[in-house]
Amino acid sequence: MKKITMILVCLLAALVMAAPGYAGTCAADLTGDGNVDGADLALLASEFGTADCTTTLTVDCDSGDTIADALAVADPGDTILVTGTCEEAMLLISPDHDRVVLDGQGSAVISSGGQNGITVDGTRGVVIRGFTVQNGQEGVLVTRGASALLDGLTVKDCADDGIQVDENANALIKDCTVGSKVEGEKIQGDGILVVRGSNATVTGTFTSVGNGGMGISVTNSSSLFAFNSSVTLQNNGWHGCGVSNGSALRIYGTADWAVASNSDSGVSVSGASQLETYNSSGTILVTDNGTYGLRVTKTSNAGLEGATLEVRSNGFLGLLVENSSSLYMGNTTTVTGNPGYGVCVVRASVFRVGGTGVLTAKETSRINDYHPGAGIGVFDASSFSAWGKVTLQDNESDGLMAYRGAIVKFYNATVTSITNNGRNGIGLYRNSTCDMDGGVTISSNVKGVVADDSTLSMSQCSVTDNPSGANPTHDVGLYFGARGTFSGNSIGNLECDGTALSRGDRTCP
Repeated sequence: MKKITMILVCLLAALVMAAPGYAGTCAADLTGDGNVDGADLALLASEFGTADCTTTLTVDCDSGDTIADALAVADPGDTILVTGTCEEAMLLISPDHDRVVLDGQGSAVISSGGQNGITVDGTRGVVIRGFTVQNGQEGVLVTRGASALLDGLTVKDCADDGIQVDENANALIKDCTVGSKVEGEKIQGDGILVVRGSNATVTGTFTSVGNGGMGISVTNSSSLFAFNSSVTLQNNGWHGCGVSNGSALRIYGTADWAVASNSDSGVSVSGASQLETYNSSGTILVTDNGTYGLRVTKTSNAGLEGATLEVRSNGFLGLLVENSSSLYMGNTTTVTGNPGYGVCVVRASVFRVGGTGVLTAKETSRINDYHPGAGIGVFDASSFSAWGKVTLQDNESDGLMAYRGAIVKFYNATVTSITNNGRNGIGLYRNSTCDMDGGVTISSNVKGVVADDSTLSMSQCSVTDNPSGANPTHDVGLYFGARGTFSGNSIGNLECDGTALSRGDRTCP
């Protein structure tokens, strides 16, 4: 009976929706004969068809219409087409507006006078498309279990966040721009904030620039999923992208990201959070950020597979893994032109290069004695291990430096080249350990491998011509109680002091 009543309501709506600004449509012709009649009722009664009655409302803000008035009469599933500049604040899409489509048709403007622009509160399946939202507190707020598609929006000049997804809400964000490099049009908070158990998906083209906070912030047990995305995070006042407090960022599909010139880190993953790239292609470029390119900290973890990662010319370090965190790399990653350390693994953390991984760390420059310009630095009971291909070259200091109980392992079938570094190819200090099991070539460094109060094991490796052409060369040195085990290697010069111990087919002279 309710479905029959719906058809009758649709028939009535088709007759009476003639008020200015409103146009009605009714899809109750179930038989497709061009008429809504008894045949449709019979088909409905047999439960082979349903009635779909929606209304399209038009709003011309330049002529005095308001979106608020249209929302007041809209039913679930209705479409509101908007033109002009709408000086409206606190537009509330409430739970009785499920599936409402609010369409600015690519040109309409909502200017909210310092208050929230659009709030989707507990409503499901809302579509907001084709608006510029400006001059607000929050530009667009999706909250309290709501779900919304945000499509083709430009959000700028907000006192807080551009887009906020809050309190167990869900948003699909497609082809949106948040923030601006122009003074007076910037977002003072984050471009996107996903918070308190919420989820967002970014797809298509997304740009977040010139925001006072982060380009993207995902925090408090929330997640952001990027699928087939072209993302620009640039000139933001904090991180380009920050993932914190038990949250996750997952990048799948085609990924063309440019994370550049942000004040702090390009990408920061902290507080038991996760970063994952998987089944992805394209390039993630992290460059010219104020401190770190990629930082993984405070028991967080990152897994990189698929898309190529380029980390270059950041202000302090390229990749930082610290405070009991881990980074697994199964993709191609190039870390170049960063000062201090290209890769720094510190305080009981783990960095692994998988069998499919290709890591290059080069052209790292010196800052001071504590940050001397090494390609990779491993410190304080942390570990670096590689099954894949590793190239460490043209760094101002060591290719790889291990210090204070660090552990380094190059596993069998690794293809590793450590060349042309300004000090040691590998330097081991203060009770550190290095195990090289095949495939490692170390040449043309000032010294090849130096073990100082540390343990070195080498099998089927080559350490020659360090420095190239010198006589004698400085290929392997064991000092201050260092221990060395050698089997089947090609080693030019082996130098030991009186405290060193060695065994195998090459021993101290």
